[in-house]
Amino acid sequence: MLDTVLRLLHPFTPFVTEALWGHLKENCQNDFKDFAPQGGWEEALIVARWPDESSLEGGDEEKIADFNLIQDIIRAIRNIRSEYKVEPNKKIAAIVLPGDKKDVVTGQLKAICSLAGIDSAKLEIKSTLGQQAEEMISLVVAPVEIYLPMAGLINKEAELERLTKELEEAESQITRLQKLLQSPFAKKAPAEVVAKEREKLDVYEETASKLRIQLGKD
Repeated sequence: MLDTVLRLLHPFTPFVTEALWGHLKENCQNDFKDFAPQGGWEEALIVARWPDESSLEGGDEEKIADFNLIQDIIRAIRNIRSEYKVEPNKKIAAIVLPGDKKDVVTGQLKAICSLAGIDSAKLEIKSTLGQQAEEMISLVVAPVEIYLPMAGLINKEAELERLTKELEEAESQITRLQKLLQSPFAKKAPAEVVAKEREKLDVYEETASKLRIQLGKD
C-alpha cells in the first residue's frame, strides 16, 4: 500500500518520495520480502511502473462505510463543541449507544476520544440510555446515538430547535429518495447505484425515527 501511495505522489513530490521509496525498498528486501510489489522492485521510483487501477475487494465497501461513520461521529461532536464554544483543551463526557456498530465504535474509541475531545474516563458505551439526564445534548449518526452531558451550556429552546431542524432535513431527504426510487431512475440506473440510494434512505429513516423519539414525537 505504501509503495502504491509513493508511486502516486512521485510526480508531485519527486525528491521526498524517491528517498522514502528507497528506504522502503531496502527495508522490505532485507526484512520483509513478502511485501515486495508484484513484479519485484524497480531500480528507482522514477522508473517504477504506474499502479494499475484495481476494483474494491470484498469487504472494502463496508470498511469504507465504517471509516466514514467514525469520521461523522467525530465531526458531529466537534461541531457541537464549536457551537457551544467549549474550550479546545477541555475534555467532555459522553454516552454512546452504538447499536449494531459496537465493534466498529469500540475499536476506534482512542481516535474518537483524541479527535473529538472526549474524556476516556467519562466515556460510557451502553445498549440503552435509560433515564436521560437533564441538560444533555443528543446526536444521531445513524445507527449510533451520542449523548453529551453539557450542564450549564445548553439552551433548551435552542437544542429543541436544532433537533427539529435535523428532523426536517432527514424527512426532506426521505421524501426526495422515496420519489427517486419510485421514478424511472430505479429501473434505468445500475443495480449498485439504486442499492446505494436505498441504503441512504434506510439511514435517513433510522435517523428520523431516533430524532422523533428524542423530540417526544413517537
